[in-house]
Amino acid sequence: MVGYRVPHRVVRVLSVALLLALILGSPGLSGITSAQFTSSDELEAFVDPIVQDQMDEYDIPGVAIAIVQDGEIVLSKGYGVVEDGSDEPIDPDVTIFDTGSVGKLFTATAVMQQVEAGTLDLDTDLNTYMSDVTIPDTYDEPITLRHALTHTPGFDERLFLGMIAPGPDEIQPLDEYLNEHMPPRIRPPGEVNQYSNTGMVLAGYAVEEVTGETFDEYIENHIFEPLGMDRSTYDYPADLVPDMAIGHESTTGATMPMEIWHLNDRPAGGLRTTVTDIAQFMMAHLDEGGAILEPETVETMHQTHFRANDGISGSALGFIEHQSGDRRGIHHGGQWIGFSSLMYLLPEENAGIFVSANHGSAIYTQFVLIEEILAEYFPASFEQVDPAGSVTGSVEGTYRWNRVDRHTFLQLMSMISAHTMTVEDHGDGTISTTMSPRLLPDTTWVEVEPGVFQEIDGTDRIGFSFNDDEAVTLSLAWPLLMTMDRVAWYESAGLHIGLLAFFLIALLTTAGWPVLGLIRRFRGREIDRSEDHARTRLLAGAVSGLVFGFLIGTLLLVATDTVGFFQIPTMFKVLLWLPIIAALLTIPLVVFVVRLWMNNGADPARRILLSLIAVAMVGLIPYLWIWGVLGFNY
Repeated sequence: MVGYRVPHRVVRVLSVALLLALILGSPGLSGITSAQFTSSDELEAFVDPIVQDQMDEYDIPGVAIAIVQDGEIVLSKGYGVVEDGSDEPIDPDVTIFDTGSVGKLFTATAVMQQVEAGTLDLDTDLNTYMSDVTIPDTYDEPITLRHALTHTPGFDERLFLGMIAPGPDEIQPLDEYLNEHMPPRIRPPGEVNQYSNTGMVLAGYAVEEVTGETFDEYIENHIFEPLGMDRSTYDYPADLVPDMAIGHESTTGATMPMEIWHLNDRPAGGLRTTVTDIAQFMMAHLDEGGAILEPETVETMHQTHFRANDGISGSALGFIEHQSGDRRGIHHGGQWIGFSSLMYLLPEENAGIFVSANHGSAIYTQFVLIEEILAEYFPASFEQVDPAGSVTGSVEGTYRWNRVDRHTFLQLMSMISAHTMTVEDHGDGTISTTMSPRLLPDTTWVEVEPGVFQEIDGTDRIGFSFNDDEAVTLSLAWPLLMTMDRVAWYESAGLHIGLLAFFLIALLTTAGWPVLGLIRRFRGREIDRSEDHARTRLLAGAVSGLVFGFLIGTLLLVATDTVGFFQIPTMFKVLLWLPIIAALLTIPLVVFVVRLWMNNGADPARRILLSLIAVAMVGLIPYLWIWGVLGFNY
């Protein structure tokens, strides 16, 4: 993150000089902006090396960028290729990117069009608009469109399950998708930012209900068509598919192409478009709504409607606020398998930036690029605050993004993969943070008001909420909208990974038994086992085999048909019986191990080994239960 100190006297002198020059050199003042991009050539010369360095560092095949100001595209350019190893270049006018959650801005815009029309209201119970979907009344407070558009509806996360359709002809209608895959409500609405795809799908479905058009048709007729976005789609038309960029990931160290994904939750992230097309959308929002919204609606949409902490940035409607010193931007990113995108608008400067890349790891590089552009062309001023000597309350510890699955069998994977931030208190009124996976660079902060910290030599802020004097959450709005819960020692990913490793290693000792038995038989060295020992050994092998059968079978399903796996195929439902059977067999296993010790039914080494396996399984049962694997939690 970048910030600049600008002396107030210099600002006043430059401001007066600039105002005089504009008055003397221009017939009117209607076109004045507070800052201005230089010529397209100079802007391109500035952007090119930043993009190329990031592409080289992160092995990104292709990037496209569009920058707009005052109703014009000042830069539109492609870098690299549509697929790693190909020679087809990225064309900003032609190449279609999967923009992920940037599509939420189109859903929010559609909602606001219907607010204008009087068919939707931001503060009415969403159930009012739905004929075939019912949001559970878990809490007294109903979920509204304002909650949905500010990521405060209070739903749990549902990680991947049901999100992906097997093919373009098998995409579910929104009501069917919501009825099958709506996660539980876990907190009252309007209290906490927790990023919610479900909330945005409900908003899109509300638009369907009041207009009688499908969501895809509505966006086509009321946003794409008025803006001339003729290379944008939520569908897969034959004439556009050949121009779609191929997504890439680098999970195994090499950059690998991804297949095209077909999404059921389209209002949350199904937009595919070119950067030139999306430039039209940015200019409409910057031009008081252009052909798609009224000026007062745009003003409402861009205002802040929720803050996790009064001292930091918050949520607009669809957009996320980024108040950085005296500069205010609104933004939304989109990261999906194989793709990353980011839109950033500066309403006061009438300027916007959109970047898209065909690599899932490019999201961090896009933050870097936009930070560099903002620092160069729209620098934010700030006043440095001296450390107070001590920090208000206890903030040191590890915090985890609250966007984690809490109710399906993917809970553990969700927890392990969630972004975390480690906070260290230096004891002098400053703290430092380290984020993993990296989105935010290691940063040092100084407290500017109780629980609110500003980066040293910068303008961005984070905020803490407290229970007594103990911080319980950490919130930030840049680079992503995040509220992070403080992690207790018993909730740490390292502890749970270690426990799982112990359980599995103990059970894995049984894997060598068949091989050792064959070797002994080949050598003619049969072991004389008691009946109790043989029975206990058989049960231990069966329990271990069931556990590893579940793990191996699940991995094979994911590897051979990822899309099908997230639709919960019949084979996976069968596999879910294996840990249940293993848990039931653990009861006689423990009984037989106890009998072995009581009757000296085997030598001490074998009793200890079988005891270790029984203990591991006894520990694994509640572990599997806690993480939703023991049962049919999908």
